[in-house]
Amino acid sequence: REREWAKLKKEGGHYGRNGGSPCSGIGGHYAPEYTLLQLSSILFFHLAAFGQTAVSDVVKVDSTLKKSTLFSNGLSWFAYQFKTSNDIIQMKDLESGKIIGKGIFEYVYQNNKSIPRYILITLTVKDGKYKYDIELEIVREFQIELKASCSNCGKTTATVTYTNGSVQISNILGGRGMYHYENENVGWLERGNYKKWKTEVDAELPELKNQLDVDIKKQETSQQEVDMQKIKGLIVSLKNEMIKVSSDF
Repeated sequence: REREWAKLKKEGGHYGRNGGSPCSGIGGHYAPEYTLLQLSSILFFHLAAFGQTAVSDVVKVDSTLKKSTLFSNGLSWFAYQFKTSNDIIQMKDLESGKIIGKGIFEYVYQNNKSIPRYILITLTVKDGKYKYDIELEIVREFQIELKASCSNCGKTTATVTYTNGSVQISNILGGRGMYHYENENVGWLERGNYKKWKTEVDAELPELKNQLDVDIKKQETSQQEVDMQKIKGLIVSLKNEMIKVSSDF
């Protein structure tokens, strides 16, 4: 029998009922229930903020470009590239030749508003060369709603965490928050419903975990490709700025 697995939303890093694609900006509606076969396509949208990218490289430039010039060029690049009112430069030190900047990479749609996803860039300069290290913020946690139910106990939710290539499902709650999967301490009037609820959860978890594992890894790979295209654009603009020769004017 095909199970209807999840109603999803993105709300402050969690998925639940009313929300939309984090990148499309479409939200504010109630999502229908999805079958297992449809879960893959819906995760394509909701997990779009997944994907960790780390890029590092040393770039040689004209030997006449001294550390002070490259340092100044780097500061200019941060100012031009990240045009926000936030404090972009986290640290700058000419002696070590290091600049650390944190800027907005893109906006993720959460809870009917746009939430920034950040990128951290460390730029280190020396005479005739510079190095950049780029780290991209990653969404690691979201919430799902399970099908498991009991008499008048409301929805069942669980937290899904994706760390080091592994899916973990935890914090499973039902019974309008009274039922805790890891804690069987319930009132005697609730024991029958609790046992029925937990049995349904146990039946759901194995296949749900396997499906989430496949879909998240697939979407992580896809998102890394999208992220890399955007990061390549940043790298090109950085290189164009770094080769500029200072002027006394």
